[in-house]
Amino acid sequence: MAEFFRGWERKVGVLTLVMACLFACVWIRSSYVTDIFECGGLGLVSADGCMTVWVPSYFAWDLSWPNWSIEPYYDIEQGKLDWKWNWLGFRYADIKMFGMTVQYCTFPYWSVVIPPTLISALLLFGQPLTSRTTPFGVKAATRMPLTRDA
Repeated sequence: MAEFFRGWERKVGVLTLVMACLFACVWIRSSYVTDIFECGGLGLVSADGCMTVWVPSYFAWDLSWPNWSIEPYYDIEQGKLDWKWNWLGFRYADIKMFGMTVQYCTFPYWSVVIPPTLISALLLFGQPLTSRTTPFGVKAATRMPLTRDA
């Protein structure tokens, strides 16, 4: 087993797989529960398979404790935002309220789960890189054959 984790590729592969699994858990949780995190005017909502971040045009960094609330399922569309851009779950809107503009950016969880999963599969199941020296003394990376020495 220690032979399998020799080199950086396999270790990074396991790390990206763990990261993808954590985001997948949050993705599933967002189908049932709404998490709202707010600190210093910045906000983050995890709901309906998406992560929404809002940023006001003017906010003051304060040293207050972050506010994190958990609510029953809340549909982000309930606020009736006028999405200026909407493509495959990536959305952007800005609204004016209380004399300032608040920008909303939404991205779906699949966009942070599927790519790390594919990268980890490549790093875990792909052939590890080895280095060899070229005639000019420069090391070049090549793929090592998957054979076992007796």
